[in-house]
Amino acid sequence: MSMSKVCPASRQRRRTERPQGLRWRSCMAAAFFFLACDQPPPEADAVRLSGESMGTTYQVTLAAPPLAPAERAALQTEIDELLSRISRLTSAYDPDSEVSRFNRHRGAAPFPVSAETTEIVRSALRFAEQTSGAFDPTVAPLVELWGFGPGQKREGVPSDPEIAQALRSVGFQHLEVIQDPPSLRKDIPDLRLDLNAIVPGYAVDQVAALLSKKGFTDFLVELGGELFAAGLNPQGARWQVGIELPDPASPPGARLSAVIPISNAAVADSGSYRKYFVRDGKRFSHLIDPRTGRPVTHLLASATVLAPTCMEADAAATALMALGPQEGLVWFRGHPGWEALLLIGREDGGQGDAVPGAGPSSSRGGGGGFAQVTTKGFPPVTPAAAAP
Repeated sequence: MSMSKVCPASRQRRRTERPQGLRWRSCMAAAFFFLACDQPPPEADAVRLSGESMGTTYQVTLAAPPLAPAERAALQTEIDELLSRISRLTSAYDPDSEVSRFNRHRGAAPFPVSAETTEIVRSALRFAEQTSGAFDPTVAPLVELWGFGPGQKREGVPSDPEIAQALRSVGFQHLEVIQDPPSLRKDIPDLRLDLNAIVPGYAVDQVAALLSKKGFTDFLVELGGELFAAGLNPQGARWQVGIELPDPASPPGARLSAVIPISNAAVADSGSYRKYFVRDGKRFSHLIDPRTGRPVTHLLASATVLAPTCMEADAAATALMALGPQEGLVWFRGHPGWEALLLIGREDGGQGDAVPGAGPSSSRGGGGGFAQVTTKGFPPVTPAAAAP
């Protein structure tokens, strides 16, 4: 999982396909893969725990001596219960979750929720405000209209009147978070909340906090491709993470564009290359711009974000994909401590032209039909083919 040799895709961790609702990212595969090698480290060097949650899989790797069976089982149970709790609060696919019950609530009166749910929603609204609505956790009606949300899939492209009608039910400014008592209030009856663009990152942070509280200092937590790496891997080096080349024709994990080393940081991605449909020769991405009600049309294929917390990285990657490379980089530079790698394509399949707004804080390179733009502080990028 953290070795220095790229191995076949079957040896690499990936997100499984699942419904995404408002999670505007590649829904069939994560862009991150933990690099494995033919000879894994001795069991004494690592403890691995894994399971399923939130419609995907998770894996925790501890660079630590083996745990006693009872201690290992107890830790696994704590992680499972933590993730289950978050899912029960926030899942739009669980009809009994707080979010689902709030979505069915049509009144203007405050709707009671847990303090944890208000914390997550408040963070989502902060991103919505910063991006002037390009990131918007209330975009559910539009995602469903275009056939990318839960429920029956549509056959054709929505009409202009249909889009206008859905837009009337969208808008983060119509959602209020009340701290005491913890509750949510909406002033549009049909407003619906979906937190899938931020909850996986939040869940990773909570698992990392649990491990830190228990005294672990070197570990990696991954949930559906979003991850947080603490300290060093079992070999005493930074954790190595592969970034997938945005190629919908290749199986998930079959082609990596680069490898990056990380430590004490979170990484998340968003991409438009896995989930889309084609009508009359035109490609429609599942990435919906809440400001227009339509799929994005820019050429940004994927955005990889490095941040102090996985919730920040998760939401920022989604925001970059909604904003596009030019507007996104201008917004991104206002957040010290974040770094990004963008893979940008061209309609003719060649490398992209210089990105206006990238400025001196970015470097460029790339291949496979994509231009690569990284912010100044992004970790050293090793081309996948040259990784040791």
